[in-house]
Amino acid sequence: MTIFGYFDDSNQAAPAFDPGLDALCPHCLRTLRLPVMTISLMRVGSRRSYFYRVHRHCQLHASSADIHRVESALIDSDIA
Repeated sequence: MTIFGYFDDSNQAAPAFDPGLDALCPHCLRTLRLPVMTISLMRVGSRRSYFYRVHRHCQLHASSADIHRVESALIDSDIA
């Protein structure tokens, strides 16, 4: 199961893939429940824009290293 959703095109109103709220929070590894935050990011050279959701509390208390670890799982991968 992936935590990352994405839009294939900047004109899309709905994502091409949305992992939904059944995904795990990448910080605590528990199923998402409200309130959540949606974090957006884009790989250099990619046409896709990505997003992931985290528990609000987890994101607000995450260290820079924790956030970097989550985002590097996408940015440094070969999936896109």
